[in-house]
Amino acid sequence: MHAFLLFILLPVITAASPNEHRVEMLKGIESVPVLGTPGTMAVWGEHSFAVILGKDQSQPIAAASTFGDGRFFAIAHGSYVGGIKDGSADLFMTQVVSWVSQKESPKIGTLTNNTKNWNEVDILLWGQNMQLSSGIEAKLLHWIDQGGGVIASACPWGWAQVTGKNLQTDLSQNRVMAKLGLQYGGNYAKGIGGSFQLKPIHDETNASIALQAIETEGMCTLIGSGAVQYAVQLSPTFRKKVNAVIDADELHGPSKNAPVKSGDVRRRLFVTNFSSDWTSLQVDKVVAASGSDVFPGTVDASFPRVREDLQLDSSVGGWQSTGMYVCPGEKLTIDIKSGS
Repeated sequence: MHAFLLFILLPVITAASPNEHRVEMLKGIESVPVLGTPGTMAVWGEHSFAVILGKDQSQPIAAASTFGDGRFFAIAHGSYVGGIKDGSADLFMTQVVSWVSQKESPKIGTLTNNTKNWNEVDILLWGQNMQLSSGIEAKLLHWIDQGGGVIASACPWGWAQVTGKNLQTDLSQNRVMAKLGLQYGGNYAKGIGGSFQLKPIHDETNASIALQAIETEGMCTLIGSGAVQYAVQLSPTFRKKVNAVIDADELHGPSKNAPVKSGDVRRRLFVTNFSSDWTSLQVDKVVAASGSDVFPGTVDASFPRVREDLQLDSSVGGWQSTGMYVCPGEKLTIDIKSGS
């Protein structure tokens, strides 16, 4: 009797790289025109990537993500999505539609604060003014995970200025995108000669890849440094990852004799993280910035601290001096009187 070994060959499925995804969306295109004043984004998710960059190579104006069986694309200005529903979109957005839907002739609908049309379409178009409830946001993520596609657009800096709300926590698109590892920030994008040139994109535009380089090699590229700095300002979750990397270094803030230079990636991150954490703290939790006792320096405790009643004329534009000095490292308490 002879023994035989039976080999079964199974197909090996490999995920496409960010560059392969970008090629699908950008093939045959050398540049995209600057429409209006687009905003910028940060990317840090494992399955998220930049699609179009402006002059600042660390802040995309368009980014995308694969999520389960579905896909998500976002661009920081609504002018680019015109013509999608009636089939008159330009080549760029036509190819974005194909990538997001994974179909040749997808059915396209508009996202509203309910799920009524979700079973009838392949892609949902999401404008900045459509604010979803938390329940619909969770259902939308599940719908994408099951194979749905979303194309989101917003002018983030404009939305923040008009509404006066918090871009990260109050804009529905940003709340959903945070789960994918990308978000809009409040900066403006700049092109070159009226367009965004479509050139190869460095891996470290994804802030997590740049952070990994910082952790393992102690350094990253300037593009990566900028990407990490921006993501830290937008995402508390990513900020915690950065803190885990830099906390072990026992870093200190800048001082007169030890300024933080552009090439000192870890210390720059320390300062950015401290500033971002500080702005989200309750008043009783705020502590003095590391190094403030050295630069600009504390005020001797023997000097009296004062309380003054001030009247400022709100009809006068620009700065109005109080003639007072706020001691570095100490809290300033302001009481606004009723009717003032």
